[in-house]
Amino acid sequence: MNLKELGEFNLIKHFTQGIPIVNSAVVTGIGDDAAVIRCGAKKFILFTTDSLIENIHFSSDLLTPYQVGEKAMAVNLSDIAAMGGIPKYAVVSVALTPETSVTFVNEVYRGIKKVAARFAVAIVGGDTARSPEGMMINISLLGEVTEKFLVHRSGAKSGDEIFVTGHLGATAAARLAGKHIPTLPLINEGREIIKKFKPTSMIDISDGLSSDIMHICEASRVGAKIYEEAIPISDETRITAKKIGKAPLKLALEGGEDYQLLFTAAAIKERHKGTKAQRHKEEHKSTRAPITNHQSPITNVLGVSISKIGEISKKKELLLIDKKGNSHRLFPAGYDHFSLP
Repeated sequence: MNLKELGEFNLIKHFTQGIPIVNSAVVTGIGDDAAVIRCGAKKFILFTTDSLIENIHFSSDLLTPYQVGEKAMAVNLSDIAAMGGIPKYAVVSVALTPETSVTFVNEVYRGIKKVAARFAVAIVGGDTARSPEGMMINISLLGEVTEKFLVHRSGAKSGDEIFVTGHLGATAAARLAGKHIPTLPLINEGREIIKKFKPTSMIDISDGLSSDIMHICEASRVGAKIYEEAIPISDETRITAKKIGKAPLKLALEGGEDYQLLFTAAAIKERHKGTKAQRHKEEHKSTRAPITNHQSPITNVLGVSISKIGEISKKKELLLIDKKGNSHRLFPAGYDHFSLP
């Protein structure tokens, strides 16, 4: 068996099986958007890392050096957002060919520093190396989070509702059309979501909706129903998809790199237990007003729309409910480093 046959996610499982947690301060190791390390009674360090490799994660024909730097920092920040954290410190490592121009490198670092400054991240170190071909950037990021804000992938429960921020499929559509949409990490929005929704689980959409809901379901040992008509796809994405001959739904489910937040939360009726009159009063006060059909969006947080797209189920299967109400098995299919043709 080779890695193309095994696939990226199975490779991760293969590598990580049986790795012991030898330090009692480690709350969460491999298997979430960031590692979680206890550093106080109710305070934790978040630790994440991501790499960008030229002609794998980006093309110099599509992204400027400045945009490459922006993306490298932003994708790491998105992991911290998915855990409810505040980013603090970064180390940046790069591998470059000797022929790389100094101007190119300056522009990459300008993009990195611009995003870091926007979120008050201090760049405190890194490394440089020679690359035989193309560029590689790796950023490792430390953040912090208190117990009140910490959210994992693993807390979803049967009966929870499934929500997503923004619109899906836009990045994939733009990429296939030869365009670029900058990644916007939802740090502040993520923490506001935690305040208002009290999520039971959360993840950022990097691989695609179908893969990332699978990650939540596997970690939480549950299933999910996703409603096709509720998946938020912008008119612009639909127009672009038509031009490039792609199905908008497929781009939303499998395109990846949207870096929106996908989360679950208890249904309104569970959040506001009490008399019928009390529940009615709370529902009308809440930004999470109940909906009787699957329309989107239902609300917004700091200007970012939030749509209800499904429910968590007890049975461990992923289902896509089409516009006619028919159920179809939903198989995770998104970005996979080793299963690409």
